[in-house]
Amino acid sequence: RNGATTHFLGPIVRVEVSQSSVDTRKFYLIDGQQRITTLMVLLSCLRDLVKEKTEILRKIESGYLLNYEEKGDNRYKLIPSEGDRDNFKRIINGEQNLTNSKLKDAFDFFTKKLTSHDELDLEKLRGIIINNLILVNIDVEKNENPYLIFESLNAKGTPLTQADLIRNYIFMKIAEEEKQKKLYRDYWRPMELSLGEELENFFWRYSLKEGTFVKIERTYANLKSELETNAEKNAESELKKLYEYSIFYKKLIDPGKEDNLE
Repeated sequence: RNGATTHFLGPIVRVEVSQSSVDTRKFYLIDGQQRITTLMVLLSCLRDLVKEKTEILRKIESGYLLNYEEKGDNRYKLIPSEGDRDNFKRIINGEQNLTNSKLKDAFDFFTKKLTSHDELDLEKLRGIIINNLILVNIDVEKNENPYLIFESLNAKGTPLTQADLIRNYIFMKIAEEEKQKKLYRDYWRPMELSLGEELENFFWRYSLKEGTFVKIERTYANLKSELETNAEKNAESELKKLYEYSIFYKKLIDPGKEDNLE
């Protein structure tokens, strides 16, 4: 109601990708992807309702959703993790054929809220979103450890699951972007889809396999310590081993998945 009222959404942490193109600076969004994604979905819903007002539409798209002069993935101001990518692109492009997901739920929620008010001033709402929601941006220098900053920020906010921490740590340790994408598609995503809510329990059981007791809330810390102190281990090989053991674990919790009765 008060135009001067602001709301602080917290810090986001970025580190620039060294292989940025000439025209587009690229960053890994280490912390803040959910907040930025949510705001972009809200702005997309707003854009969809003002299609007849081309000036407002263009301001929303060019300012916060799309890089008009770019092609392919460079056209999008944000590219989420692969599990959400297709739905996100459809939302940003103004397409309606969304598959069931949390992103679709968010899109439907915002659309319902925006269309339930006949006298809603869409331009005023756009101004509030852009000017009154405050984010602090932290750009990590190359000589700093972005993951330590990520850990310390999340220790003060909503705690991430052990699975979240393990995923982020493993993929931060794999520098090459194309390799990250391939390993995510081939190993992490299938593991997520197979185990679902059991993923965190699996990581805990995996950490116990050598006979040393580890508290479930120390699962991530244990895996991180092993990777940093054992020269024979690296993030890629550990991810592949986790995937292999996740297949065994799935059969333990769902014996129907074992086709060898003996």
